[in-house]
Amino acid sequence: MLREAAGAGSALHCGDNLDILRHAIPDGSVDLVYLDPPFQSGRSYGVSAALRKRREGAKAIPAFDDTWRWGAEAEAAHQQILDAGGPAAGAMRALRQITGEGDLLAYLCMMAPRLCELHRALKHTGSLYLHCDPSASHYLKVLLDAIFGPACFRNEVVWRYRRWPAAARHFQRMHDVLLVYARSPSGEHKFRTLYGYERLADSTLKTFGTRKQRADFSDGHRKPGTEDVETQGPPLSDVWEIGVIAAIGRERLGYPTQKPEALLERVLLASSDEGDVVLDPFCGSGTTLAVAQRLGRRWIGIDVSHLALGLAKHRLTTAFGAGLQYDVTGEPTTLDEARALAERDPRQLVYWLLGRVGARPVERDLALDGAVDGRLLVQEGPTRRTPARHTLLAVETGAPDPERVRALCAAMDREQAECGIVLALAAPGADARREAEAAGTTASTSGPEPRLQILTVAELLEGKRAVTLPRPPLARTAPSSARAARRAG
Repeated sequence: MLREAAGAGSALHCGDNLDILRHAIPDGSVDLVYLDPPFQSGRSYGVSAALRKRREGAKAIPAFDDTWRWGAEAEAAHQQILDAGGPAAGAMRALRQITGEGDLLAYLCMMAPRLCELHRALKHTGSLYLHCDPSASHYLKVLLDAIFGPACFRNEVVWRYRRWPAAARHFQRMHDVLLVYARSPSGEHKFRTLYGYERLADSTLKTFGTRKQRADFSDGHRKPGTEDVETQGPPLSDVWEIGVIAAIGRERLGYPTQKPEALLERVLLASSDEGDVVLDPFCGSGTTLAVAQRLGRRWIGIDVSHLALGLAKHRLTTAFGAGLQYDVTGEPTTLDEARALAERDPRQLVYWLLGRVGARPVERDLALDGAVDGRLLVQEGPTRRTPARHTLLAVETGAPDPERVRALCAAMDREQAECGIVLALAAPGADARREAEAAGTTASTSGPEPRLQILTVAELLEGKRAVTLPRPPLARTAPSSARAARRAG
């Protein structure tokens, strides 16, 4: 998608965010940027599956590596920044002298060109919130001061949270940092003071209650008389106490580094209006996108992983329904593109296909014999307490293997799944079809349906077939008149 075509609606992009920022995001088109990039933690992160109870020995699905190494690639990136010139080049020269040629400098070489592109994309009334932690925040602030200008710095917001303490020879580390910069130093950036998040001091409540006096100083002197008004509470400070997402919280998707929606809500309410464009270039599981949609903002999300985009799409569909409209780029649209993705990274093909049909990945643990890649839950009732029908999915990067189809059938029986689906890059052979037919049928409102379906990527892309889940016969539920009669009796 060209810059001229970047649009009026919301969009989800899969790919390198630097390339997408350069080629898909116009100058001065974004009202607010929130980015939660890797923190230079030196860790590898994995996604826990949607299963509430993880199986013993289950391995998390690899999500991303927050590990950076100084080498030829980082050296080339550093030289490109110097060749481009501008304030970022001077900052990177200084940072190289300070940090030396190490992993931290490699991380900063990744961040610098992206921050330059985000600065370009912001409107003059826009703001940027960079979410980081103390391991690199001071170096990132040097970069931001160089790119935006020191006069554009607005706040260092401290997000304080609680978690189980760990034994260490330092104070417990229980906060992140949000570096806030305005695009323009003249104070034109959007900002809304927030109230009601912090309580008044006990002494203030004891003396004045929840009311305050308003006096008139318009001519430089206090005019006689006051007006009592109900206070909104103190303005929100730059220290935000918000809990992390509970291990079994409704928000939790199992994505590492997932942030609570309450945090993003404050950011968006303070620095954007309804209809504004909010950009998250490291969107992960889509917290920024979900909050922006709920608050009436347009949004642009970018992530390099099909796993992350699948989770984000699942989250948006769950929260706002399958009818939510937004553009998607960077996913295969032809069979050749799907084959190319499979050759480049077979797991990314798996994540893309699962996301396309609204399924969640599961850990490929021994309990499922490695036969299952995803799970699709369908809630039949209006509440989460209503029993959910679930379907198990397997993805094949070629033609379906009859042994894999048989293993999926066994997993369906063991997991008491109502049906199963094999998504395959190539058409099934006769043996695989026989194994699928051997799974039998399941009752549906339209009559018996195959308990195990095999769909090819070509059929999905061309719209010839879609994932269809058998619906239980209505006879399973007593008519409302019968239920009412039983209650009356």
